[in-house]
Amino acid sequence: MKKIRNDMDNGNEVSYENMPCWDDFRELHNNEKAWCYLNFFFMPVVVGKCLWVSEIQQQSKVRSLTTPSDEAFCLVVLRNNWALWTWECENPGVTMAYKHDNAPTVMYTKKGMGCRTNVHGGWSQEGISLYNKLVTELTEKRKLLDRESVYLGNGMQKSKMELLNGQFYKLAERWDQNNMLHLRIAKANKRRKMNDAVMVDAVQIFGWKDGTA
Repeated sequence: MKKIRNDMDNGNEVSYENMPCWDDFRELHNNEKAWCYLNFFFMPVVVGKCLWVSEIQQQSKVRSLTTPSDEAFCLVVLRNNWALWTWECENPGVTMAYKHDNAPTVMYTKKGMGCRTNVHGGWSQEGISLYNKLVTELTEKRKLLDRESVYLGNGMQKSKMELLNGQFYKLAERWDQNNMLHLRIAKANKRRKMNDAVMVDAVQIFGWKDGTA
């Protein structure tokens, strides 16, 4: 688990200790900062960075680029490896032998005697059950957030899902310190239709090369 660049609250450089803990992530949409953190720092790896960057630049609804299945998979992977990745951060540069003897094991994946699991590893039934449970919970939670509205005054109201989406972009702008996603530009020009000149090539952002250079 490499160091995360930004704190949820003040934007300062921090280490992994300042990430939301598993219990925060497990609260799902009820903990908006943890949910936003998950979507900003981890979901790009799940859904694909190019897609994520493109959709964020267009101010798309976050729910349109992640499904409950995506979120559930991300959460299960975090839960599975949390203790191991934390240990690795606290013990950098150790030998493989030392790691083998001292590092904690993962929770839900292991090598066994089943079909191909002795070679490739596989998910335990406990991990599969957690994934299925999370998919159901996240799906129902989205429906609930769509139905519930908050009165904002002056006859205006928004669904809780809309408010959560707005909070994500507010925090994303803060965490995107180098403005690589052009969120500040999008905010300044929110009344204008974004054109191709505003869009940033995801290849340029992440330094990918297609082999032709």
